Order: sequence, then C-alpha cells, then structure tokens
Amino acid sequence: MKTKIQNLFIAILLLITTTLSIAGNKDWIERSNEIAYKILESNAQFAPEFSGQQGVNGYDEEIFDLEPNLYERQIKNSEKNLAMIEK
Repeated sequence: MKTKIQNLFIAILLLITTTLSIAGNKDWIERSNEIAYKILESNAQFAPEFSGQQGVNGYDEEIFDLEPNLYERQIKNSEKNLAMIEK
C-alpha cells in the first residue's frame, strides 16, 4: 500500500513540475515572438517586401531601400537589434 501511495505522490509531483515548466515556456515563447517581430519590423525599412511576406503589417506599399549609405544604416539597425536582444 505504501508503494502505491508513494508512486501516486511521485506521479503528482512530476505532473505539477511538468505543468509549471510548460507554463514558464509560454512566457519565454511570447517574449521570443515579441523580439522576432520587432526585428522583422525594424528590417522592414530596408526590405519591406520580405517583411510583408513574414507577417509584418503596414509595408505593402513600400519598396526595397536603395538610398545612399544603405550598408551603414543596416549595420546601425543591426547593432540596435543586438542591443535590444541583450537587454
């Protein structure tokens, strides 16, 4: 009888631990999705067609950026994105 109760107790603990673990993962997933969307949105200024295909709204009328200093602006944008991720 003791063994059945102990096994039941262990099973309940495992279930609780797994449930809490899954709930914690949802917060991480939501945060990851927020960061990914912000990065897609910030890159939309350079390649709006790609961002629109990836689900970023509001860039359907825009075209690829070929303005001066494109490379430098993209590097600066990437540095801002890295700083956001590292927070």
